[in-house]
Amino acid sequence: MADDKEKKDGENEGGKSKVLPILLGVILVVGGAVGVVAMTAPKKPEDEKKSVDLDSFPAKVWPDKLSWTFNPGTRRNVAKIGISFEYKAEDDLKAQGIILEGMPKARSRIQILLLGKKVDELTGGDNALQLKLEMRDILNETFFPNPEEAHAKVTDVYFDEYLIK
Repeated sequence: MADDKEKKDGENEGGKSKVLPILLGVILVVGGAVGVVAMTAPKKPEDEKKSVDLDSFPAKVWPDKLSWTFNPGTRRNVAKIGISFEYKAEDDLKAQGIILEGMPKARSRIQILLLGKKVDELTGGDNALQLKLEMRDILNETFFPNPEEAHAKVTDVYFDEYLIK
């Protein structure tokens, strides 16, 4: 009788050892099938970001003038430059808040640009135009680094004062 019991225990252990590989095989097959379905299923359409044509909005001139007095290149020369800028924005109040928040950084970045210029780089029409474009780019990078999210941009810079002695 003891032999019969040992045989039954041996059969149960053998049965358990056969179930484990079968169970692992089933899990692998089901997991692989789920992976294939997940990879080949059509993607859900992403939320399309609305594209805003900023050129359709009216340009607004920022009310505060920005000005700098500095020594370009050498201590003998003195320069004074004052600018205004215009911007276009989908939400004007939001854009004004962003501009106010970024104004100290913009002033500093333009001051660094101006201090790096020599007198020859500031005089002449082409150089003034280049400076104007550089200032516009700095203002855009500072205020609206991602124009698609902000839905705003600085469109132009105007010289209110441009004096180099």
